[in-house]
Amino acid sequence: MIWLRVYTVILHTASWFALVLFVVMLLPPVHGGFDHHGPPLPPDLILLFPLLAGFYYLNSLVFIPKVLARQRPGIYLSLLGTCAFIIMLVPTLFIMSHRREFGHDHHPFPLVPILVSLSLFLIVLIASTGNNIVKNWFSAESQKREIEFEKTATELSFLKSQVNPHFLFNTLNNIYTLSILKSDVAADSILKLAGMMRYVLTEVGEKSVPLEQEIHYVQQLLDLQKIRLTDRVKVEFEVFGNVDQHVIAPLLFLPFIENAFKYGVSTHLDSFIKITITLKTESINLQTQNQVFEEKLAKELSTGTGLKNARRRLEILYPEKHSLRTETVGNQYYADLTLTT
Repeated sequence: MIWLRVYTVILHTASWFALVLFVVMLLPPVHGGFDHHGPPLPPDLILLFPLLAGFYYLNSLVFIPKVLARQRPGIYLSLLGTCAFIIMLVPTLFIMSHRREFGHDHHPFPLVPILVSLSLFLIVLIASTGNNIVKNWFSAESQKREIEFEKTATELSFLKSQVNPHFLFNTLNNIYTLSILKSDVAADSILKLAGMMRYVLTEVGEKSVPLEQEIHYVQQLLDLQKIRLTDRVKVEFEVFGNVDQHVIAPLLFLPFIENAFKYGVSTHLDSFIKITITLKTESINLQTQNQVFEEKLAKELSTGTGLKNARRRLEILYPEKHSLRTETVGNQYYADLTLTT
């Protein structure tokens, strides 16, 4: 991105300017025999800073990523030593040459410029290495988040694909039964199924949908389920609260409602299914209650694929923002799901 490149250029320019200013403030205006009317920054240091800048970018862009990162520490240390030698040698030779030119050979060996050069070299080395460490850490964290996002998206897609065929096959079986019986409601059932499949195909890809749409989907599902039921099965569905102010992940209620019909309906005994949705300002609550006619079925309720997928979707979509309680008391099975919105 252009703005990021501009920001990087400005940051690097300001950093080099700050380093030059720092050195100017620490050193006297002249040193090494230069004329007192000379520039505030000695010529040997003017020559030193391009060398330091070149080393900084060589270390950041070449030495660390292409040598040290490939586990060649010996070569890397040799390169550092060569750069340090050049950075200390060139300004020293410049000073000694300048002294000979102006007849100052009696001056002692320029130890101070060497120490200054070495100190600046170490500062630049630490800065370039630290910059690479921070940049690599951010890059690794970004890749980690991207991988986690892709993993979560793939898992959600898989879980949804587990839910949708299950619903489709059950409903088609119901409509098939109606067609065999030549029922007048078969055509209406097909229309409702088409509307529901349109909802599944268009809305299930969204992260969330208006709760009103989800409740309408549940109502259509109940209407299709009732078609195959006898008068022995009583189905209650109630919604309390303001529907307009909530959104929800699509098809989140489906596994609990389908389980209620799968295990709570008897063809020869009286049975009932009760579904209640209660809405508050910051929460959505779904409660289902149904009879269980065999102990085996009660066990299947807690281990079935539908509920396992539902629990996994809740962990992904509502981490630490949901509670789910399921239990069997006598011949009654309860599911209580609360979402914090």
